[in-house]
Amino acid sequence: MNADSIKRLEELIEKNSNLLSMEGSKKIIEYAKGQENFYTPISSFDKEGVFSFRGTVSSTGKIREIPREDKNLRLLKIEVSDDSGTITVNLWNREIDYYSDIIIKDNKLIFIDCRLTINNYGSQISLGDKGFIVEPQKS
Repeated sequence: MNADSIKRLEELIEKNSNLLSMEGSKKIIEYAKGQENFYTPISSFDKEGVFSFRGTVSSTGKIREIPREDKNLRLLKIEVSDDSGTITVNLWNREIDYYSDIIIKDNKLIFIDCRLTINNYGSQISLGDKGFIVEPQKS
């Protein structure tokens, strides 16, 4: 898969991520699976931006309640590792419920179009507006 094909695939996912079923998303991901330039190694996260990567859940924290003036937010921090490093992934509110069945220690996951932020707490990933998580298809 060349750079132009990868760009077209990324644009397709970006445009349709909110319309794709989980199964449809898995098919797109599997199409790109193994393509050298599609996934970024965690150790290469050196600047803020949007990344797709593969990793294994190495630990999960407890859901934390964060009070705000008009509502309470829920936050779940998980650690995800690949062969190159580890990153904290923050799941918020409905994301916690939606992905609860796959956020399991030692589970392999694929993270698509997730936002990397770097702040006083270090480098952290969130799903942002268009990111999502899928499990690789079982052979």
